[in-house]
Amino acid sequence: MPESENNPVPSGAAWTFLTNHSHVLACLARDPAARVRDIAVLVGITERAVQRIVADLEEGGVITRQRAGRRNQYEIHSERPLRHAIEAHCTVGDLLGVVAPTVGSPLSPGCGRVDVLLKATDAAAIVDDECNRVPES
Repeated sequence: MPESENNPVPSGAAWTFLTNHSHVLACLARDPAARVRDIAVLVGITERAVQRIVADLEEGGVITRQRAGRRNQYEIHSERPLRHAIEAHCTVGDLLGVVAPTVGSPLSPGCGRVDVLLKATDAAAIVDDECNRVPES
């Protein structure tokens, strides 16, 4: 896909800064009742892959899944630390604060593609600022 205003990724780029796990998590943050089918389309992976990722996130204590009628409702535990040693000083909430703006903001009419929301350089600066802030006493 060529680079454009809606798709800042240059053509031929086959990688992203965030994993599919973080993309799925961002979708759930914006719409806690999102359907697996809808998440799969937005992230660009299969429904089965989304199911595996949701199971991973649940097993890791990042989300809790509750049945609401015929649908699932997801609760995100934003206080959980990120899993890799390099980023463990940041929480799930820190990550979501960067990639999943508040619901209802102009950038988030619902679950959307993360790569459209922020340019990588802006995201890196925000993550660095958020993760290195000194807690207030």
